[in-house]
Amino acid sequence: MSVTLCETHSHEQIEEEIAKGCDVLYLEKPTNPTLKIVDIKRLVAAAKTEGALVIADNTFATPLNQSPLALGVDIVVHSATKFLSGHADAMGGLVCGSEELMAKPKRLLNIY
Repeated sequence: MSVTLCETHSHEQIEEEIAKGCDVLYLEKPTNPTLKIVDIKRLVAAAKTEGALVIADNTFATPLNQSPLALGVDIVVHSATKFLSGHADAMGGLVCGSEELMAKPKRLLNIY
């Protein structure tokens, strides 16, 4: 596996890297702690032209402020320990997506 880090503010750089061949586009929005914002729809469109899966970390925005699935993202992850809990007194995480994409994580949860 290889990973390419891109400047969050440069949609053009991200799109160039996607066009070189991309299997997974992983976004954090807004970024923590700098609160940088990306154009999710634009980057999803670029990723889909390459057949890439799009995963978004929505921990900072929470489901109350943004619904990445509605913007075309395939999988959304949340750290429930942070804003969803609010007090850092609980540990947890969430992963959301289509039934097909969630089959493997669900199976792994049943195993472990």
